[in-house]
Amino acid sequence: MKTFAYDYIHPQSNPNNYGADRYYNRTATAAGDGKWEYWGQSAEFFGGYLNVTYTHSDTWNGYVPENKADALPITSRKIENNENLNVVFFGNSITGGANSSSYRDLYPYARCWNQQLVSKLKETYGCTNISDYYSSVGGSSASGMISAVQDDVIQYAPDLVFIAFAMNDCMNESQSSDGSLERVRAAYQIAIEQMIQQVRAQYPNC
Repeated sequence: MKTFAYDYIHPQSNPNNYGADRYYNRTATAAGDGKWEYWGQSAEFFGGYLNVTYTHSDTWNGYVPENKADALPITSRKIENNENLNVVFFGNSITGGANSSSYRDLYPYARCWNQQLVSKLKETYGCTNISDYYSSVGGSSASGMISAVQDDVIQYAPDLVFIAFAMNDCMNESQSSDGSLERVRAAYQIAIEQMIQQVRAQYPNC
C-alpha cells in the first residue's frame, strides 16, 4: 500500500519554490503552524487513495443508522406512494462527482455519492418518478453560492434539497489573513441558513 510521510505533505519549507497551486503556507490559516501544505488533484494522490468497502462476512455489531423518515414526512409519503419527487443536489465539485473513481476512470469505478443515493431509493422503494438535478460548481464555498439558489435550486421546484458545501469553505476561508476558525464557522452557518430560508420561502414543505 502506498503511503505518504507526514513531512512530505506538510514540509517546513516549500521545496523547489513551487507555486500556490501545489504548495501553500499555513502561517496565516486556521492551522497557523507555519508549515507548508502539499495539495492538489494529481495522479500521485489518486494512487494513494484507499478503496473502502462496507461488505463484510462477519456479524456487524457496530452502529446502525436509525430510520429518520418521520423527520421528512412529505418526502417519505411521496417515496412510499411513488409520487413525483424532485431532488436537487447543490454543492461544490464533490457534488458533481469530481474525483470519484468513475470520474477518474479508476477501480472500483464507483459513481458519485448522490447518484448512488438516487439509485438506492429507486431500488429499495421501487420509485420510478424521481427527478434528480445536480447543481455544482467546483471550488465553490457556501458564502459564494447564496446568490445562486434561485437559478440552481428553486427553479427545479424541489421537494428535497441536499446542500453540500464546507470543503472549500474550510480550505479557502481559513486561508484569510486572520485565520480565524470561528469566523469561518460563523460565515458558513449564516450562508447555509440563508440558502434554506430562500428555498423554504417558495417551497415551505421542502
